[in-house]
Amino acid sequence: MLHDSPTRTTPDAAASGLPSRSSTLLGRLADFVAGISLDRLPEAVMEKAKCHVLYTMCNAVATGTVADPVAPCVAAIGTAFGPCMAWGTTMTGGAGEIAFLNAVSGSYRAQNDFDPLSATHPGLVVIPATLSLAQARKSGGASVLEAVIAGYEVCTRLAAPMAQSLAARGMRPTAVVGAMAAGAAAARLLGLDVAQTANAIGLASQVASGTLQCWTEGTPEWRLQFGTAADAGIRAALLAEQGVVAAQSGLDGSQGLYCSMTGKVPEMGFEGWSILDVELQAFPGSAAVQPVLQALALVLEERNSSQGTGAVEITFSEEPGFRGPAMEERGLFQAPDQALASARFMSAVLGVHGTEGLSDWRRYVNSARVANVAARILIRSGQGGGDEISIRMDGAAPVVVPRKVFAGHTWRQTVALLAPSARAWSFPKSLERFVALAGGIERLERLDNVDCLLETIRPAETTTTKDMR
Repeated sequence: MLHDSPTRTTPDAAASGLPSRSSTLLGRLADFVAGISLDRLPEAVMEKAKCHVLYTMCNAVATGTVADPVAPCVAAIGTAFGPCMAWGTTMTGGAGEIAFLNAVSGSYRAQNDFDPLSATHPGLVVIPATLSLAQARKSGGASVLEAVIAGYEVCTRLAAPMAQSLAARGMRPTAVVGAMAAGAAAARLLGLDVAQTANAIGLASQVASGTLQCWTEGTPEWRLQFGTAADAGIRAALLAEQGVVAAQSGLDGSQGLYCSMTGKVPEMGFEGWSILDVELQAFPGSAAVQPVLQALALVLEERNSSQGTGAVEITFSEEPGFRGPAMEERGLFQAPDQALASARFMSAVLGVHGTEGLSDWRRYVNSARVANVAARILIRSGQGGGDEISIRMDGAAPVVVPRKVFAGHTWRQTVALLAPSARAWSFPKSLERFVALAGGIERLERLDNVDCLLETIRPAETTTTKDMR
């Protein structure tokens, strides 16, 4: 049960010799988060946040025809009861465990938003945490919108200065900062003050972890990282609400987050809105393969044909640190999650089965036909600035297309982008439900609660997590 915050004694910084909140990075970050308010937010920022809520929820339930082996295991260990709804199922439970489940199951399609500068996927941490806690506290849509923006800003700003360093050491930036992003979102939703918000983010920093080895072996830890962060962020904010304090220099102290992870403390400004730079991936698959898929889709559309069986040579300049261990793999794959980081495999699925087939990519992980086509695809690293991708098909002259990522800055673009995902929903009247979901999110700041959004993506019957075991 959630209670009102008790009165607790907080150590006086001056008397103890500790740094004041305002002098620490954590304090400045908390002040920024606590100050986020709809009446001071640009319209473009609010619209972008709505785009990401719709994008994340829509893709979360577009699971395709291959059953998810991980989400049922997560559901089986649920123990709490509560009003929070699991996306695309009849399950209800407590805020933390449902946020965990929604983040894990929501990543199955592998079509997540992505911030290139910080190399993070904010949506599948921030949005499950925010919506689950909003249901538990019966929060209105305006508070949800503020919380989502706060979470995105914290996620991207914290990770950007150390993204390349983390990746070089085998650490995943989303996993390292995700709990702090979820904690910031939860703190904003709960209306915590600056000191409590700093405590929430600081407490959440204690689960900063998550390696990249799963990408080498094709195992699903990358999905559990989303869930762990969402759950931990909620718990950190609830603890802060109850008066639990965190180290004031937890980010920039000599043994704080940055020194521990990278050996140096970065400068951090709070100008502008980094959520505007977060991209919406047009297709399933890792962020590393998106430029290839989008360029190939444009070429195939212009040719008005499938890839066929001829040789394909794709040349592009990769972003630093973006070449995953499976980039050159073609299948057959021992573990399905290896395939989503393979540019050759995902390109072959697109060429053979089109965008609709790519929407259900797990179905073709062990397809000999796709593997044979992938064997004739060559991915080459080019020189230069990386603004163009060259595609040569069947020995013809190369076609050069702009390196394009669908940023989806407008609501109309986002709705259009999500049409294939909506058609992949597993329940009846999916397009009607999608329209209802989009309509609810479009007027999010006017909603008294978020229950109506969750109802659009769930079956009619309701059970608890205990009933599902």
